[in-house]
Amino acid sequence: MRKTNMRLASLALAVMMMVSVFGTSVLAAPQITQPQYYNIDNPYADVNWSTSGQYKAANHTHSTFSDGSNFRRDMLLDKYAKNFDIVAMTDHDTTTIAWDSWTAAGSWNNNWNNIGLSDDVLLTAQELSAINAGTYNKTNPSPGTYNGNRTNTNGMISMGESNETSAEGERFNGGGSNFQNHHINAFFATSLPGDVGQDRNNSSDFGRTMDEVIKEVAARGGITHFNHPGRYTGGQNNAARSSDPAIVGKYVGLFIENPSCVGMEIINKWDGESINDRILWDNILTQTMPQGRAVWGFTNDDSHSLSGNGHAWNVMLMPTLSQAGARNSMETGAFYGVSRIDRKHSVNSVGTPGAPAQTTTTDTMYNGGSDNALALSFLAQSATPSISNIAVSGNTITIAGSGFSKVVWYSGTENDASKVIATGNFIDVSLYADAIANGYVRAELVGNTGVAYTQPFGITKATVSNATPAASVKKLSGNQNDLTITVTEQYSNGMSNVITTTIKINNNAAGTYEVGGYKVYVDTKGNDQIRACNIVK
Repeated sequence: MRKTNMRLASLALAVMMMVSVFGTSVLAAPQITQPQYYNIDNPYADVNWSTSGQYKAANHTHSTFSDGSNFRRDMLLDKYAKNFDIVAMTDHDTTTIAWDSWTAAGSWNNNWNNIGLSDDVLLTAQELSAINAGTYNKTNPSPGTYNGNRTNTNGMISMGESNETSAEGERFNGGGSNFQNHHINAFFATSLPGDVGQDRNNSSDFGRTMDEVIKEVAARGGITHFNHPGRYTGGQNNAARSSDPAIVGKYVGLFIENPSCVGMEIINKWDGESINDRILWDNILTQTMPQGRAVWGFTNDDSHSLSGNGHAWNVMLMPTLSQAGARNSMETGAFYGVSRIDRKHSVNSVGTPGAPAQTTTTDTMYNGGSDNALALSFLAQSATPSISNIAVSGNTITIAGSGFSKVVWYSGTENDASKVIATGNFIDVSLYADAIANGYVRAELVGNTGVAYTQPFGITKATVSNATPAASVKKLSGNQNDLTITVTEQYSNGMSNVITTTIKINNNAAGTYEVGGYKVYVDTKGNDQIRACNIVK
């Protein structure tokens, strides 16, 4: 027994001598499972939630300058009364420049609804000035079906040049779809060829496809978003159309090709035509977000009457109310949507007296009808969900706000678009493979009186930006010590990870040791001194 122990001791001494003689050796440490960290591309990163204003924006509004049933003046007074802060007048193929002047003398729009040339159609210069300043007389603010009394102290301003354009002569038969006359909202751009004064239904005069319209607006310095895609995809009556690969691919191609096209409507009017457009949105995001291309979601009244005002709007987050700030929000995604009606969540779509049915008939689409007017008396004065803060830290997104009872997180998948992956006020994205695979998550804040919609957050794997080694020695009895090595990783998302391992070494040893996938060279000197410690490339 004694001879065996002596042989083992001699073998151990020989191994230690080899380490000492040959200097550097690689000693394997136990494998360590490293955590997964992710970069979260936060569209609200530049928003100072404690100081930024939240401005109610109408991106899609009509008057008798095209197919609306009320004068422009009355539509704007009604918007003002309902606490809108910024309004885009988007009459069809007619670029609005100012609220107190005609768009173009003798244009075909002046006779669309037989409005004539009466100045009652327009705001007066005095009214415009008071509305912009927020001092307009509030005692009789609106002729609308819901006579709101403005409580916002700031004024209401124009979005600037705006226009609902028609992309002509383009038929697409993916899944039976027809993109003929696809409507696209244009902002901050001068009139397009073929807008006013021409027959917009004669495609030979125009020859402008969806792609051509978007590029033409961009050439004029403007931006665009797609309107009510469900009308053209067939998704308004068939959810499967919103997942048709050919249909989805068409939009994906246009978004990838045209950075100036900032997004699409995900809510239109009372969520009739748009009922499945959130599914389409998720299918588009599933393909664009992994390519780093965000597509923003807009929620719009598309109001054609006074009773159509106040159902859906966008909350622009900007330091002060301005056209430049609104454009920046639309381009960067620093806004969220709000809708009083969401048919997917059954919010104000069933069981509410007077709630409009899902329909596309002319009367209820454009003029509202008695159902819509009645619904406004129940809905328009109710508080809706709002967001007071969105914070991103490491792998986690946290949302705070009011007026909602649950937060639902979505990330589309190839076979299950608009998939609910989590619920709650926060999400740790590292726990959800779907979000990581599809490159994004987004949230809907659901309450009894409406839904708020965030923009998508991009998700990519975080990378190690820096790794720093350190070592310490604990002297043991005899000629061995405990060497503890740590590697501190700094990740691109700001998180850090510390990997630690302890190895028994000889006195005054020098070696290369594996620590969580890193090879770390350590040279010890004397009792507990470290002569060198570095990662071996």
